[in-house]
Amino acid sequence: YEMKVLGYNLMHAMRFAVEEINNDSSLLPDVLLGYEMVDSCYMSNNVQPVLYFLSQDDYFLPIQEDYSHYVPRVVAIIGPDNSEATKTVANFLSLFLLPQ
Repeated sequence: YEMKVLGYNLMHAMRFAVEEINNDSSLLPDVLLGYEMVDSCYMSNNVQPVLYFLSQDDYFLPIQEDYSHYVPRVVAIIGPDNSEATKTVANFLSLFLLPQ
């Protein structure tokens, strides 16, 4: 397993930015940002985290005809960090109207 230093640095930059925003009450008053990071460095691993984020608290992803009122576990997803993986993830997220 090879560690990608750029991805590791981007992860820490995002963590730092979220913590700085949360610690400065003048930036987003009465709003607390959260994050959950997963390793999606390899194409075969992109689908599993997406399905997790799209599921609800019970890890259940119901099959519906219309997802316009569906409430997933998260409100947005940042990443992946390359175009090919982003296309794979975007295909899933677009069905649920979830921004990436």
